[in-house]
Amino acid sequence: QWYQRRVVITAGGCGAFIHGMEDEYSAVRSNTVQAMCTLSTSCPEFGVESMSHLVDMLNDEIQGVRLLAIRSLRLISENVHLHEDQLETVMSVLEESNVEIRHNLHDLLSSCQLNSQVSAKP
Repeated sequence: QWYQRRVVITAGGCGAFIHGMEDEYSAVRSNTVQAMCTLSTSCPEFGVESMSHLVDMLNDEIQGVRLLAIRSLRLISENVHLHEDQLETVMSVLEESNVEIRHNLHDLLSSCQLNSQVSAKP
């Protein structure tokens, strides 16, 4: 079980994720998102900490990176809750012209849990 083992990530390790998300190459950003998703699914505590960073990746300039971030958020959404500011970011991406991104966003929104009832109000 995940709670029986401790995952220790040093400050340098977290810094590597930040650098990976800000890298100029989309392949590096994509691999960083995948690594964060993998670690988040096996360690929900990391998922809680990484949620806002994955939501930020929805604003990436490359559609493939945005799509991967949406799918990653979908995978970890059962373990973590969206905050109001994160929900606003997700909702703003619904204006995306790419049908696949919008479809995956709908899947994410249908599966995610909101942090408060205020988040559910229009």
